[in-house]
Amino acid sequence: MDPSFFWKGVVLGFLLCAPLGPVGILCIRHALCDGRLAGAFAVLGAAVVDAGYCLVAAFGITLVAGFLDQGRSWIQPVGGLVLALMGFHVWRESLVQGSDCGPSGRPPLFGAFFSTFFVMLSNPLPILAISAAISAMSGSAIASAPTAAPLLMAGVFLGSLLWAPLLVIGASALRPLLRQERLRMLQRACGAALLLCGLLLGVSPLIRFYR
Repeated sequence: MDPSFFWKGVVLGFLLCAPLGPVGILCIRHALCDGRLAGAFAVLGAAVVDAGYCLVAAFGITLVAGFLDQGRSWIQPVGGLVLALMGFHVWRESLVQGSDCGPSGRPPLFGAFFSTFFVMLSNPLPILAISAAISAMSGSAIASAPTAAPLLMAGVFLGSLLWAPLLVIGASALRPLLRQERLRMLQRACGAALLLCGLLLGVSPLIRFYR
């Protein structure tokens, strides 16, 4: 058992699986509006998908990777539609009178988890990036060592999850500086950004097709 695979996975997960783009918007929105624990669960949802993609790539399951790559023409529009609907829901929620953006009652932990989980799952780019990184890093060594793939997967999961405390600390420091009206404006901006990302994600395969 070579522990270096685990630490390589940690670095890979932290660098390649940073919550950016729509996933980052969702994580920040949940952390600010639903509480720190909801923000951590949002990061957890993305980390689970990253770890699964790493396992697929490490075991060399090219059939799945190829399917995701070839199916991008229909996977991306479906994911874009889900993301656009999610953004519209967040934006509309911010317009409701009396709906404060802030932790109230039980935070929607499962909603936070599955929101980022499905957004990550609908995007085939992470598995392609992880596959390329693993091949460039030590593809042959991983294939010859039976414990390498599980160690690498655990490392990627931990590396992705390291973003949770950073996000929670950042949200905790930022939230006291924002009044309720500004939080509601931020939620509205997050909803609009998610809606725009969803539309771009859904339309881009059609643009490539008609070219």
